[in-house]
Amino acid sequence: MNAERPRPGTLDATAVQDLVRAQAADVLGHHPVHASDNFFALGGDSVRAGRLVMRLVKALPGDGAVDIQDVFGAADFADLAARIDARLRDAAAASTPATGDPLDVHDTRATGGYVESSPEHAPGRRPVPLSYGQLRRLQRDADSVGARIPHHVSTSFRIHGPLDPAGLEAACHALVGRHEALRTVFELDLRHGRHRAYRLDAHQLDLSRLFRVRRLPSEAEVEDEVTAERTALFDLATEAKVRVLVLVTGEDAATVVVTAEHLVCDGDSFAILLRDLAALYNARVTGAPHDAALPQLPPRCWAEEEKRRHHAALEERLAHWRSRLDPLEALPEVRLTGMRDPDVWPTTAAQVHGRLSAATVRRLRETCAAESATLFCGFVAALALAVLDDAGHTVPGMVSPTSGRPAGWEDDVDWFATSVIHRFRINTQLTVGDVVRSAKQSVASGLTHSVPLPLLLEHLQFNRDLEQRWRPWLYLAVDAEDGSPLPLHGVDVEPAVADARLALRAGVTVRVDVHDLHDPGQDAVGATVLFQYEREVWPSERAEAFMETFTRMVALVSENPAGIDVATLLRTSRPGPGR
Repeated sequence: MNAERPRPGTLDATAVQDLVRAQAADVLGHHPVHASDNFFALGGDSVRAGRLVMRLVKALPGDGAVDIQDVFGAADFADLAARIDARLRDAAAASTPATGDPLDVHDTRATGGYVESSPEHAPGRRPVPLSYGQLRRLQRDADSVGARIPHHVSTSFRIHGPLDPAGLEAACHALVGRHEALRTVFELDLRHGRHRAYRLDAHQLDLSRLFRVRRLPSEAEVEDEVTAERTALFDLATEAKVRVLVLVTGEDAATVVVTAEHLVCDGDSFAILLRDLAALYNARVTGAPHDAALPQLPPRCWAEEEKRRHHAALEERLAHWRSRLDPLEALPEVRLTGMRDPDVWPTTAAQVHGRLSAATVRRLRETCAAESATLFCGFVAALALAVLDDAGHTVPGMVSPTSGRPAGWEDDVDWFATSVIHRFRINTQLTVGDVVRSAKQSVASGLTHSVPLPLLLEHLQFNRDLEQRWRPWLYLAVDAEDGSPLPLHGVDVEPAVADARLALRAGVTVRVDVHDLHDPGQDAVGATVLFQYEREVWPSERAEAFMETFTRMVALVSENPAGIDVATLLRTSRPGPGR
């Protein structure tokens, strides 16, 4: 029977150091281990570092007291023990009743919301854990060279009619009051990597940019204003994590830009945020009680639930991935033709746009339905074939977002999304239908054994982040459009035509927006495709060529020719004589 883990605050610094030295001695097979010894000088490597962390996690109280990076960064075992002891003390302090003065809301925009000291816990300032995704995002930003990259979820709408600015402003304040995640502030400890998050009361936040109205002399200035708003960084330490900007261009004509910080709001949550904003506005302008339109939400944090759920099945799911992924390729890294390592950092984004006809999307649905697969599986198969046709990879890999939102959390705003790995072998002697079935199996397996990608990398590649080498990967997202997601009372609302600004990732991001067309005409567009890539990595002509390859593969999968193998289809489907 395993010994009961000690409670937070019950181990002093000496006991922590003794435990660290004892566990290290067992892992290294080296006795004795002294406080002044270095882990790697005694024969440690990344595998043994991972074993040491796992042992310490099981032996120490609470969660998150041990970080793999501490093993690599610590000068000796005394230093490692001191880092762990500091986290244990933080955890013990966080579990005590909050005391102290209210948060001093100060302007930290010059540092992107990064502060290196934490005020004492204040009334209305509740410590919350960070999710795996949040931890990785914050650490990536802290470690990156150059300006912080905006990671936002944003969209804009054209408004025609008598919009009530006062009503929309009141709805924005009610929205922040409704969703705790929007009241999250973050503090980064750049020196030790001990990042923190807190939930605040609304009056403790900086709300100066929550709602603004700006009048423009002409429509020509709207696009630049929208771009500036979408890319403007949030102050992580003080601001509410949503902004609404109204650009007035004439009588009863305006553009509304809604932007949320991805750290607290994924794509699914953004749709909920827009729904609630519209409901709160409509209740305000019609005089209806908004409580009747929106369900009540209990105060809760998804990161707390995520840690409980994933740790319960962690070993089983990690065993699945250990048997299927090479630890050196835990991320499905794919180099497409013409890609090269960047020689400057940070890189900048460029985009290529494409379209799929309504007839092609309809046929793709039918092909997938015949295999009892979703439309998403069809796009996974098409992208895999495009990689094979472009770069010759018979085991293409990609990552896609999926919502980790469980039953009972349908109305919450938070970062629920996690990344699912899709990697499967394409046998070129089989048919397109076989590729769709392989994609279906890969998608189902990834969802069944989903583990937050940062957690998976931590266990499969212990020292990955120590190497800052550029690694390209494919990120596929498929979304369905179902009309205006911002139904405001008394006005006409339509999505504004503008480039989507996605979080910049190494490699290529592929986003497919499928349109909801009940009676599509012959020339109707069934889906729009957006490729975002790095200018310094991939020439524009290669990005445009890959877009053509991808749309051709979507058409090929939708047609699903029977009795013809993939190798023959790829050879005969290429336009012109050769490439």
